[in-house]
Amino acid sequence: TVPPPATQPPQPSQKYTQADVEGLRKIRSYALLGLVGIVLSLVSLFFSALRSFVVINTARPQNHPIPFSGTTVAVGAVVEGFIVGVLGVVIAILAFVFLYQGFMLIAQVDLSLRTPARLLLLMPIGLLILIFAAGLIVASLATTPTQFANPQNTGLVIGGALLGLLSLILVLVGIVGGGILGLWRVGARYAEPLIQIGGILSIIPVLNILTPILVYLGASAALARVRNGMKTVTSNNPPPTSQ
Repeated sequence: TVPPPATQPPQPSQKYTQADVEGLRKIRSYALLGLVGIVLSLVSLFFSALRSFVVINTARPQNHPIPFSGTTVAVGAVVEGFIVGVLGVVIAILAFVFLYQGFMLIAQVDLSLRTPARLLLLMPIGLLILIFAAGLIVASLATTPTQFANPQNTGLVIGGALLGLLSLILVLVGIVGGGILGLWRVGARYAEPLIQIGGILSIIPVLNILTPILVYLGASAALARVRNGMKTVTSNNPPPTSQ
């Protein structure tokens, strides 16, 4: 009888490179910026509630119909809204850049990430078109009632509405085909379901607050596994010594 072959330990199906490490770092940075955005939103909600409490509970001086702190609260609301808005835009732009760079780096060793990376670019294009469409609609509405019936203004409204619809389609394709599909394939490559679940939750209201948390945890675990795998390969294949 022929003895059964000795069982061999399973070998990794793919070798990781430095592109995997850099790509996961970018995706983890994207998730970290998402966490910063969540904290910023919570802080903004806290101060909004605090302002409402101050306005409601502030005593009014005699013969003064407006709360004493009303002007200060109003100025604070405007300043806070401006600061939060600017920081939100900066965070969103940086998060998009990190996610796109992460997809492109991993696409060097996994061609399935190329399509999501390209589709992700439809999001900023759609947003730019949406801003232009909103400008057309506002320009047409900022007229007198008699001028509004002008065929030119009507054409601006229709054109703005069509461009707005096109922009929404581009943004939706960028979110689904770029962000969600890309995160799903990243999770599949590194066997990290947390990244896949985070990508799916990104399109669900309220639950999307969990997306940066899950993606950060999944990317961190995948990054540690990739580094360990690269160290193992290096230790098993030492560089040749010179004779």
